[in-house]
Amino acid sequence: MKKKNGFTLVELLAVIVILAIILVIAVPQIMNTIKDARKGSFESSAKLIASNAETYWLTKQTLGETLPTTAVCTDLASLSATDYGTCTVTIDGSGNAKVSLAGAEGGKFDGCTVTDATKDAASATGGNCGA
Repeated sequence: MKKKNGFTLVELLAVIVILAIILVIAVPQIMNTIKDARKGSFESSAKLIASNAETYWLTKQTLGETLPTTAVCTDLASLSATDYGTCTVTIDGSGNAKVSLAGAEGGKFDGCTVTDATKDAASATGGNCGA
């Protein structure tokens, strides 16, 4: 009688159970990492817009032109209409910009908002960006 090489049903079930346990532990961590990356990307976009607005204001000041108190976000950064919704930029008399940005409905930043972001600080809340 020849012995057959292979796995028994019990061995296969044990491997499946081990893989299921690993998935139960790993998936929430992966989802948190994805959410943190999305939030960081959204905040970075708001900071970039604020920085570009301040550069825009400084350029106008250097050229002796009328100093703006607002700016159009799409003139300051390339924003995808499918991912980014409303965006407003206000610039004070010293050239400091504040940005309010919202994610577009159905986009990857759906429900995310940033209010009064500066070139140095932004805090995203809501939707796909977390609480």
